[in-house]
Amino acid sequence: MRCDAVVGTVRKPLVHPSNFVLPSVYDHEVIRALLLGLGVCLRLCREPIDESATGKLTEHMIATLAQFENDLKSERAIERMKAAASSGR
Repeated sequence: MRCDAVVGTVRKPLVHPSNFVLPSVYDHEVIRALLLGLGVCLRLCREPIDESATGKLTEHMIATLAQFENDLKSERAIERMKAAASSGR
């Protein structure tokens, strides 16, 4: 189904910032597929994504960078918790 198909009234929700919607590449693909099945096309406010080859590449690069950022935050938080535990805090 194309994302411009009419199903209900919402067809292209705008989302910002991207890392809140794209916690991981897998989650992004699942969300995107579910929305597309409903005829809803995901669009980001600041990132130019669409159904073109360039738009799809941009979308996947953004999803990968968002996952990297979330993974990095998790690693840093775990390291801080380990440091706090080893120092008796």
